[in-house]
Amino acid sequence: MSRYVFAHARAVLPDRTLDDALDVAEDGRITDVAPVVPGAVPAGALDLGGALLLPGIIDTHSDALEKEQRPRPTVEFEAGFAVLSFEGRVRAAGVTTMHHAVSYQNHVVKDRTIDRSLALAAAVRDRAASGVGLIDHRLLHRLDARDTEALNALKGLAHHGPAVGRPLPAVRGGRDD
Repeated sequence: MSRYVFAHARAVLPDRTLDDALDVAEDGRITDVAPVVPGAVPAGALDLGGALLLPGIIDTHSDALEKEQRPRPTVEFEAGFAVLSFEGRVRAAGVTTMHHAVSYQNHVVKDRTIDRSLALAAAVRDRAASGVGLIDHRLLHRLDARDTEALNALKGLAHHGPAVGRPLPAVRGGRDD
């Protein structure tokens, strides 16, 4: 069991911000948040000196991975590189769980192809299964119902099972989503 105690944090709560908080995280989950009682800070608590402390952010639908892979029509990064690059960016912003929307369609105007979508989905699955990801990666498969090739592509993915994702180990500072 991992246990971390943080003192003098500025804690963001559902209904308010607590400016001088004592926070406890156990096994990667926030278990207690309370005002600091002068003289009652446990030995070994990490003094955050007023730094902001909040639970991890869950993004339930993001199309941004497509733009990470193809920032301009003439530039395309390898899907695995795009996932790594995007992962670092969203983790720095406090996101701990990302549901990547992958749109299965061939659409010239929207600059989408089924092959690119399959590559992105595979890269997300690979990163999630690697055990070293900085965030919990999930897939949100989007089907353009007018594209029969897209339906066939999604049928081919059915053997991959449910959404990807895994519990992350607790990190110094805790993690809660």
